[in-house]
Amino acid sequence: MEDRSSRVVVIAPHGGFIEPATSQITLEIAAESFSFYCFEGLGADRSHHELHVTSEHFDEPMALNLLSKSTIVVAVHGRTDRDDPDISWVGGLDTVLRDLIVQALRQDGFGADARLKGEALAGSRQAECRCSAGDPEIRKGCAQVRR
Repeated sequence: MEDRSSRVVVIAPHGGFIEPATSQITLEIAAESFSFYCFEGLGADRSHHELHVTSEHFDEPMALNLLSKSTIVVAVHGRTDRDDPDISWVGGLDTVLRDLIVQALRQDGFGADARLKGEALAGSRQAECRCSAGDPEIRKGCAQVRR
């Protein structure tokens, strides 16, 4: 975690071996500009299923403190590869920001799709109650992460 007093915080609530590569992606997005937080399962030799807390139940105090100081929160998640492992799914109730993130990913050569209302991982008020304004979530397919 690093609080850089920025308006933007990038989080990996399922980092380390919980959802592999999400911590690294979070650090890359945050770069030197944005605050970041990673909750990580660090034992490579075991399953971390018990650490996979849903968004509406995620209440780790240091994360909540950082989120409370931010106006934009971008959450990076993994997802199970299905028919489109090279595509990142970008959801969230802030559809303007969601679409800007999709556009930026595509301009940088990544596959990205905006998740629309009613689609899986599109975002819901309940799941995003910890973030202001229904901020975006990026769900990465494993092949995308390996690029």
